[in-house]
Amino acid sequence: MKTVSDEVKRLNRMVRSMLDISRLTATGEEIQKTRFDVTETLGRTLLTFEQKIEAKNLDVQVNMPDRAVYVMANQDAITQVIYNLLDNAIKFSRDNSSIEIETSIRREKAYISVTDHGTGIPSGKLNKIWDRFYKVDASRGRDTKGTGLGLAIVRDIIDAHGQTVNVVSTEGAGSTFEFTLDLAKHD
Repeated sequence: MKTVSDEVKRLNRMVRSMLDISRLTATGEEIQKTRFDVTETLGRTLLTFEQKIEAKNLDVQVNMPDRAVYVMANQDAITQVIYNLLDNAIKFSRDNSSIEIETSIRREKAYISVTDHGTGIPSGKLNKIWDRFYKVDASRGRDTKGTGLGLAIVRDIIDAHGQTVNVVSTEGAGSTFEFTLDLAKHD
């Protein structure tokens, strides 16, 4: 029964993810943007992972400006991006390692990065990680419950915002995912 229950949950996650991707890639639909503090959104999203972080004894290092960083974006969509990146960072981090989360401002953009110290991604597979249903190799990591849609959703959301998302990874050492957002104009 547990196996069936786990499979039903996995299929539900996959269907929700596919609906998210379909909604984002629908023709003619422009993403609705509002002004919000991305550092606050990062903090709230990070709190949802408290139990998983404690279970793996991860040290989370947060480096953000001392002031709010207001961006123009769809807050729900960006929360999903942050959630997916943090979920992967935790999932692929080694126990007793660390995760770094950083927000910086350069050239009128906010740069948000999430770094893990885990399995990393082989250089030959980096270009495929954004593909739907792609998993680097489920046997190498702990991604037994993933759908292979998280990074595809990240890319689609960031593309819908007209922004960039990049990854730097070293196999056996970890990965850094970084995306940009436009800063909000001052009122």
